[in-house]
Amino acid sequence: MVMGTSALFALYAAVYHWFPKMFGRMMNEKLGKLHFWLTFIGAYAVFFPMHYLGFMGVPRRYYAFDQYQFFPQGAVSDINIFISVATFVVGFAQLLFVINFVWSAFKGQRADRNPSEG
Repeated sequence: MVMGTSALFALYAAVYHWFPKMFGRMMNEKLGKLHFWLTFIGAYAVFFPMHYLGFMGVPRRYYAFDQYQFFPQGAVSDINIFISVATFVVGFAQLLFVINFVWSAFKGQRADRNPSEG
């Protein structure tokens, strides 16, 4: 959680910061904020339940949990479904980033000479 998402957020921050200087256009701010919040909340929605599963004793990287009796089956399945849905939401947020990037590169508002001043 810490190493992967912090590196990803640093990469996104760099793109949002340097985009106006690289392309001479601004990225859409509303799409950028939506991308950030969906990614931020989605990352916690994916990884926090995984920590809970670990506390329950669920082993990692098992494709099926139905043959093991040392943890509650219903809870594990429900949490895994929640994690899967949250993963799709985070994936959708990354699609928003790509759409914002491509659209802004060609049709975005023109950036000032020093876009961070305004």
